[in-house]
Amino acid sequence: MDSLAGNKAVVRRHFDAMNQKRPEVWDEIMVDEFTLHSSVVRPGRSNYVAALAVAWAAFPDYRVELLDLVAEGDRVAARYVDRGTHLGDFLGIAPSGRSYAKHGLALYRVEQDRLVEAWFQEDDAAFQQQLFGRDSSR
Repeated sequence: MDSLAGNKAVVRRHFDAMNQKRPEVWDEIMVDEFTLHSSVVRPGRSNYVAALAVAWAAFPDYRVELLDLVAEGDRVAARYVDRGTHLGDFLGIAPSGRSYAKHGLALYRVEQDRLVEAWFQEDDAAFQQQLFGRDSSR
């Protein structure tokens, strides 16, 4: 398998692990010091896993649909939509029972078949509007 195909395969495994709620997969495909460039999640694979555990508890039917995957060099770009129903506490907000569909873009850097870092941009305004009936600018 060439490096581009291999890099894309690692990112696909990452999305599969999210959908299957199998964080142990990240021990194999993600470095310990994995950095998600985010103001919400501190660097480190364990912090990433903890953040997803919060999402899985709040949205037990959480699923991510991978729409596009493009690789160039050590980077893999993904376009996706994640969906879920707010059935558990989410950052202090009681369950609303509402569902959402949130589009996003992510860029991953892969070294030696392992995720090293990622950047993402998601439609948070639509997410908040769908779940809570408000936009993020308020």
